[in-house]
Amino acid sequence: MTKRKKPVEDDDIIRAVEAAKPDLMKIFTDYIPIKPKVKGRPRMSRRGHVFTPAATVAYERQIGGAYQGNPNAVFFEDEQLLVKIILMKDGFELHITPIDWAPSKLRGDTDNYAKAILDGLNKVAWSDDRQVRVLIVEKQG
Repeated sequence: MTKRKKPVEDDDIIRAVEAAKPDLMKIFTDYIPIKPKVKGRPRMSRRGHVFTPAATVAYERQIGGAYQGNPNAVFFEDEQLLVKIILMKDGFELHITPIDWAPSKLRGDTDNYAKAILDGLNKVAWSDDRQVRVLIVEKQG
């Protein structure tokens, strides 16, 4: 679909992954000029149905549209992925690299595991999880 691009960052993890399968990997790296926002909390309707706020749905569609509109965009069907996101004031860098790992037996989304752990450590390990500037999460097993 696209030619292999080197990631912008000189990251040890990315280099280790590249060394494992340098000629077979598809890599996506780009700057997305959309201001980062937090995901809105789910809401409940008067009838008891849970829904995602419209602003969050619109933002997620904007992100997806920006990715799909990129001529270098790659769709990763079944690959296990290393995703690195670098947040900036007016956009973010997105790095997606397939990794040659067996699928994890942990079924949930990696970001949801991380969110639960971070929230559980609020007021215990730190004042607020807003203090966390870098987060590395890896599903094994």
